[in-house]
Amino acid sequence: MPEARHLAPALPKLPSAGRTPTGPLEGVPLLCYAKSMPEVVPRRMTADEFLAWATQRPDGERLELAAGEVVAMAPEQAGHGRVKGNIYRSLRDAIDAGGPQCEAYVDRMAVEVDKHSVYEPDVLLRSGG
Repeated sequence: MPEARHLAPALPKLPSAGRTPTGPLEGVPLLCYAKSMPEVVPRRMTADEFLAWATQRPDGERLELAAGEVVAMAPEQAGHGRVKGNIYRSLRDAIDAGGPQCEAYVDRMAVEVDKHSVYEPDVLLRSGG
C-alpha cells in the first residue's frame, strides 16, 4: 500500500514546463502558473528528494511529483471544494456507522505512488486506521 505523508494541499495538476496545455488551459501561457515558483526547480527528482524539498516550501504551494517532474497545481474552485467535502463526509459517515476500520483524510496528505511520483488526492481513505 502506498505510504501517506503530510504535505501541502492538493488540486488538479497543470502540465509540466515544456508541455502544451490542453482542455480549458489550451492556449494559456504556462509561464503564468510558474510565477509562484520563481527559483529553479530540479529537472527530475525521486519521491524521497521531492518530499524533502517540498516540506521546506512555503505553506500554500500546491505541488505534486509526476514521473520525476514537479507539477504546480491550480487553486481550488468552490464547486470542486464542495464535491470534495461531500465525498469526505460520506466516507466519514460510513466509517462512523460501523464501517471498515479506516481513516478518511481530506487534503494535505501525500501518497508516494512509486519512486518518482507523489500525488495529493483530494480525499484519501486509509484502511487499517
